[in-house]
Amino acid sequence: MKSLELKRRKETLEAEQRNLANKAELVETEKTRWDELDVEIKNLDKEVKREESRENIARQQAEAEGKRVSDKEAKDLSLYSFVRAIQGLLNGKLDGLEREMHEEAIREMAAQGGVVNGLGIPSVALRMGGYKKRADILTTTAPLVQTNVVGFIDALYAKMLCVQMGAQTISGLKGNLSIPRVATKATAAWATEVANAADAGSDTESVAVAAKRLACYQDISKQLIFQSEYSVENLIRGLFIKAMQLEIDAAAIKGATNGPTGLLATTNIGDVAGGADGLAPTLAHILALVKEVAIDDADMGALGFITNPKARWKLQSTAIETGHPERVWAPNVQDNLNGFKAGVTTQVPGNLTKGNAAGTCSAIIFGNWSDLVIANFGIIDVTVDSTSQALANKVRIVLNSFWDSYLGHPSSFSAMKDALCNS
Repeated sequence: MKSLELKRRKETLEAEQRNLANKAELVETEKTRWDELDVEIKNLDKEVKREESRENIARQQAEAEGKRVSDKEAKDLSLYSFVRAIQGLLNGKLDGLEREMHEEAIREMAAQGGVVNGLGIPSVALRMGGYKKRADILTTTAPLVQTNVVGFIDALYAKMLCVQMGAQTISGLKGNLSIPRVATKATAAWATEVANAADAGSDTESVAVAAKRLACYQDISKQLIFQSEYSVENLIRGLFIKAMQLEIDAAAIKGATNGPTGLLATTNIGDVAGGADGLAPTLAHILALVKEVAIDDADMGALGFITNPKARWKLQSTAIETGHPERVWAPNVQDNLNGFKAGVTTQVPGNLTKGNAAGTCSAIIFGNWSDLVIANFGIIDVTVDSTSQALANKVRIVLNSFWDSYLGHPSSFSAMKDALCNS
């Protein structure tokens, strides 16, 4: 934003003036420079106030149009640098746009009754832009080339299969929610001219949506961080985006301990069973998955299948009927099954148990993916730990974020959870 650029310029001039103020005596050229700085700083004060006023009006207009920020602010926020913010924390000199966003995150968390423990990245900047040992990132990892920086949450969503299938996303939530939905659909009945109307019989229930903590960390060479903030920006963001994307996508599909319930663990989704000990999937099972959604009048919207690579291989190896050359899943069509969009990911479990089939069953899911909602709660809190790994000249960066997922209507989905696909 223009006001932030002006503030950065003002901070630079003020720092120069402080250096002059600390001198015992000024020579003539320094006196002249002092006077010039006085004028420039006062002029910048006026420009900052003018730009802030313009930006507030633009923001109000954007909100009236249903936008989070104005188009101009969105462009300005794309300048936010994750690495520059980390550098600022390490140096004790967090300033400019990164400081503005940190202060905005503090205000956002305070409004929720919480606190920011490290570097705060507010939800507006995010959209604009368990222990697991990982390899350390060194300056010799790979050639680093600067590309356009995108918003953290937008980039994360773009990588998620559930979102690609049509799942909805909401960001910047400020507290736990209880979302009402119709549990039983209303019905109408014919009646004579003066008879009482029949009870529609509709009922409602609520869906609880609560913030669940998702965290990860990465040890990074301190030399890398200070070598070039621009050359490593996408590399560092990408590491965290990938880690979070994988876990959020997996939890939305199959659930997670301390995390979302997950689609497969949600009650009242359609169930297509193979057998007591599981069964190899056939065309009949695929058709039954579609039927389960259709009989609940939910076969609308972003309809499609997702499964894992083993199930795709099995369906591509299975004839629609004995002796027929056509396969249940056409081998030359990777993203379409039975006329519907199809996605494949190892996030769909292939280690489920049914009867004596222990840890060998795969899931195949069909539904209206726009009825799956992935929710982000507020800011990402980044702890920059420069001490615990100091002996190795490394910095430990820890991200804490909060998420949940839920189904608008469980009847919009069906699943076969006992597909035998290993042979």
